[in-house]
Amino acid sequence: MFVQVIEGRLKSEDGWRTIEEMERTWEQDESKRAPGYMGGDWLKDRKDPRHVMAFVRFESAEKAQQNSDRPETNQFYQRMLALLDGPPSFLDCDRVEP
Repeated sequence: MFVQVIEGRLKSEDGWRTIEEMERTWEQDESKRAPGYMGGDWLKDRKDPRHVMAFVRFESAEKAQQNSDRPETNQFYQRMLALLDGPPSFLDCDRVEP
């Protein structure tokens, strides 16, 4: 399993309302069409509510790249960029199973 960790800082706490709406729409309209998508979690830092993290799971890094190449994913990303005070950081991980 491939997990992408995305981290950024919202321009304002109001951005959470937009993220919640975007995530509902994604799950409803795109999650079944996104290659290899297995789910994701959004995290809000309790000490800094503008700090946002997402953990997005895919079957493989190749499937994640296929998803990234989709116009729908780019639209989601562009909307996300508008909410952030700078570009997010990305950490690409392989899940290790003991």
